[in-house]
Amino acid sequence: MVATMYLSADQNNWPTEFATIGLDIIPDPMVMRIADLFIGGKSFSAKANLDPDKVWEAIQRNVDGLIAFFHLLMTRDRIPLIDYEYTFDTTNFDALGPLAVAIHPPIYGQLKEMAKLKLLTLDLSRIPIERRDALAAERADEFEAVGYQWFPEPGAQFTGSDKVLGGLLLGGLIFGGYAQISGSDHVLQTTRSRLLLELTQPDDAPLWVGQQESKLFSRLNEIVAQDTRLSSRDIQLPPTILPFLVQRGATSSRHLLDEALRLRETDGDFIAYRRCYRELRSAWASGTHNEQLEKDVLDVTRELTRRYPPGHDSIDDQPLWSREIGIKATLGAETGVEGGMPAAKAKASAKVEIEADLGKVQVSLPNWIRNWLVDTIRFRSHRKVLLLMALAQYNSDNLLLGLRRLWK
Repeated sequence: MVATMYLSADQNNWPTEFATIGLDIIPDPMVMRIADLFIGGKSFSAKANLDPDKVWEAIQRNVDGLIAFFHLLMTRDRIPLIDYEYTFDTTNFDALGPLAVAIHPPIYGQLKEMAKLKLLTLDLSRIPIERRDALAAERADEFEAVGYQWFPEPGAQFTGSDKVLGGLLLGGLIFGGYAQISGSDHVLQTTRSRLLLELTQPDDAPLWVGQQESKLFSRLNEIVAQDTRLSSRDIQLPPTILPFLVQRGATSSRHLLDEALRLRETDGDFIAYRRCYRELRSAWASGTHNEQLEKDVLDVTRELTRRYPPGHDSIDDQPLWSREIGIKATLGAETGVEGGMPAAKAKASAKVEIEADLGKVQVSLPNWIRNWLVDTIRFRSHRKVLLLMALAQYNSDNLLLGLRRLWK
């Protein structure tokens, strides 16, 4: 059952209130809606009087949001649901159980007015009119397709297509305000994020954690992102859990969610992965580094580089683990001297040992044995999870094809 939290009217209390309940993110409503519609599957879209074909098109265009949602699912302690009943008629978020918490900010009106003042400083004319018209038309169609019903009024100065974009920006600024007040990360939908970055000069401080995250995982993602749909993310996150869950044999989108929830709550390695991720971001948020955990990520990256070097097409038959080892043998002789006393007491022995160098031999293991040893013995805990997700993503050539099969 989803818990409910009523935030204090005093904004100064929000950081403590969020920390108490384990919240540290503000996800974009559109990110949540895409995840919601994916969880519900095709049948839910039909029951919600939405066109399933258009819903899938929206999910496909916003796959970044779906990846971000499942990333949050596996790395954060709680997921907030922020007055979504005003945005969507029905949702599937009860499936998240105690992981989700419904929060009700009592300062929406006040924050909206502050956001509208900020919106006045953004010059939409910096974007060519043709592009603004196209963006507005795409977003309007997309909102209709997913049943998105929150359209904050940006102000009388926004007309035509600019009214659509103004509302889109205003929504981002309002939720950005929630994030700033609570000291949380703001997870934006891609279009909203790009518009805000294009039209504003953001403060670097809140972006520091994301910048460090991108730096740490960018090289790893270069190796494993075989699917171009997963390589165009604006923010470099760790490899997504989605290919791993698809390859484990999920039978529906809801089954995929249930398996993710089971792993995050009961599998010790995934629990350690969430703890590792929390400690990494905590260090970055303090302006420092957790050298050991960052080294763990680099170890996984080096392992992937060794398996899949640049220009690598397929796993060949040559052993990865091949080395010379020296062989030495110890030859010994034992002599015993016995007198009139019992042998057990009178035995005196002298041991002579001769060490012989038998030379060197080449020892090799096939790829699959060597990799199995690394996967199961060398890499444990959070490193094991990161490696498994990376390997699954490397072997995923068309993630959307697998997701669509589950969704339908």
